[in-house]
Amino acid sequence: MAFEIIDGDGHVTETWEQIAAHLDEPYRKRPLLTPFFPQDAWDRRLIGTKGNWAGDGKSWLEALDAGGMAMAVLYPTLGLFNAFLRDAEWAVALCRAYNTMLHKEITSASPRLKGVALLPLQDPKAAADELRRAVRELGVAILLVSFELDEILSLSDRILVMYEGRIVAEHTPDVSESVLGVEMMGGRSAAAV
Repeated sequence: MAFEIIDGDGHVTETWEQIAAHLDEPYRKRPLLTPFFPQDAWDRRLIGTKGNWAGDGKSWLEALDAGGMAMAVLYPTLGLFNAFLRDAEWAVALCRAYNTMLHKEITSASPRLKGVALLPLQDPKAAADELRRAVRELGVAILLVSFELDEILSLSDRILVMYEGRIVAEHTPDVSESVLGVEMMGGRSAAAV
C-alpha cells in the first residue's frame, strides 16, 4: 500500500526581521531592539544544534525532499507567544505581518507548503477579519472548529461534521444549515456521505 507522508506539525523559524518587513505603518517604524512576542528563555528553534533553518520556502522544500514527504503544514514558532501579548492593537498588526510573511516568503514557493494563520485572539472581530483575509487572499490551511454555521459555510471548502468524537459526515459548503444542524446533534441526514 502506497501512501504520502505529510508533516502535520512543521514550524517556521521566522525572525523578527522577517516579520518587521511586513508590518503595516506605523508599526514598521518600531525598532528591533526588543522581541515582538514575550519569550520564555528557551531556544525553540534549535538552529544549528538539532534543527536547520526553516525560514524560507526553499529550505522547506529541501527538507521535504530529504525526508521523503509530500507536504508540510506550517505553524509559527516565535509567533506561538502571540497569545501572551496584552496590547490587542499590536497583536493584530503582528498577526497580519506574520501571515503576510508566511505567504510571501514561504508558502507561495510551492503548493506542497500549507500555512496555518496566526490569529489575534485578543480582538475577536480582528481575528475573524484576519482569518478571512488569510483564507481568501493568502491561501492558508485552516482547521476551523465552530458552532457558528454561517462562519463555517463562508470560510470552508470542505466540512467534516463530528459527533461524540467521530466524523459522521463530510460536505461541501453548499450544504444547508439544517442538514449540518441535524448531524451536529447526532442525527443522520440523507445528505451524509
